[in-house]
Amino acid sequence: MFSPSPEPFPPIGVSARFPAPDTNSTETSARNRASSRAFSLVEVVLALGVVSFAFVSLLGLMSAGYSGLRESTATSLQSQILQGLSSEIQMLDYSVLTDGTGDFRSSFPRFYDDEGQRQDTKESALYQVTISLAPAGIPVAGGARKTSSSARQISVKISSVNDANSWRKYNLWSVNNGR
Repeated sequence: MFSPSPEPFPPIGVSARFPAPDTNSTETSARNRASSRAFSLVEVVLALGVVSFAFVSLLGLMSAGYSGLRESTATSLQSQILQGLSSEIQMLDYSVLTDGTGDFRSSFPRFYDDEGQRQDTKESALYQVTISLAPAGIPVAGGARKTSSSARQISVKISSVNDANSWRKYNLWSVNNGR
């Protein structure tokens, strides 16, 4: 009764603790392929965090860009309104600016819409324009200013109809050109 003794060493390429994988099993190989192609939960959460951070940054840039666009649109409209007033003042008789007669000064305040077109009522307007007339001061030596009877300063205040605290002031000058 002789029984063969177990082999002291396993065959080459096979570990005693970890048996060799069954390469014939299609279920095992499909599972290995699927697990090697999938993302772990940690990887998915980190990717979502990075994407979320990028979107929040983009939203911040969009709000800054939108406020810049709104400001440049307002400046452009105010420039258009001011240019129209300047052209109108150039066509006026100078005496209208000095003695306050005529319908120029009495036509204020004026109202303008979002396209810079003059409106009859405040309800349909975006901007309100008021003016004030004063003798123009001409700089002389020593930093003083001399008032000229042949020049007028027209201060134009353009304010938002919806927000009385939002306004800009511009100055125009008109010189007596003999008319």
